[in-house]
Amino acid sequence: MSAETTIQQIGLKHGFSDLGKGVKIHYVEKGAPDGAPVVFVHGFPDSWNSFRPVLNEISPAFHSFALDLRGFGDSSRPEGGYAQDGFARDIIAFLDKHNIQKASLVGHSMGSFIVQRVALLYPERVEKVVLIGSASKGKGNLVLGEALEIVNTLHDPIDKSFIVEFQSGTVKKNVSKEFFDTIISESFKAPVRVWEEALTGLTESDNRDQLSKIKQKTLLVWGAFDTIFPREEQDILLKEIPQATLTIYQKAGHSLNWEQPEALARNLEQFLNS
Repeated sequence: MSAETTIQQIGLKHGFSDLGKGVKIHYVEKGAPDGAPVVFVHGFPDSWNSFRPVLNEISPAFHSFALDLRGFGDSSRPEGGYAQDGFARDIIAFLDKHNIQKASLVGHSMGSFIVQRVALLYPERVEKVVLIGSASKGKGNLVLGEALEIVNTLHDPIDKSFIVEFQSGTVKKNVSKEFFDTIISESFKAPVRVWEEALTGLTESDNRDQLSKIKQKTLLVWGAFDTIFPREEQDILLKEIPQATLTIYQKAGHSLNWEQPEALARNLEQFLNS
């Protein structure tokens, strides 16, 4: 495995993968080396920690990886590459570094759009697709548009109250203080320029006319109190992606991977084993 590994921590092995051109991706890894590979891709402006509660619950029979996307968490912050297709190329480069020919991809929010792009651009590298809190497009989304307007006025360091307000709005119920504090501190790691470029890429994304090309079995997971991407968007995904199924978490919001990690882990295991 072509990566510099570090310490073992709560069953998770941390490491860095050098993708070249000044890009080093931080990741955590869990499970059997010969298990079916699963890659978790976080949302905006999170890090691998967004999936930490799920990783703690998911079976070690899978070979799970959770990445910090370029610019976020402990990954490097190069100039450029923050559009959806740039992130997608990083996912493929990561798979190449780890000698993974084909993996199932699990994406949350912005990460789900990146997973869509990987499935569309590199279908031979994707086993199954899981889209959590997703949509057919970011273009024209009022919540994302308003957030970008505010982000365009920010300067480093980003005001903590804005980050707290932004992240608080993605959940229906309170999560633990320890976990939420981690989410906030991780969000601080990305500079304003990364926030701007990544969010701009998300607001410009529109996969509506290509969704039918996603041929992999696809699980859509959505919280009924999601205030960013409405139920109508789930219906579009369900209609357009040929092998899509939808699971609704009736008491969760946009970040249901924070709110109901045990249920989501069981849901993922069932789907990945199907």
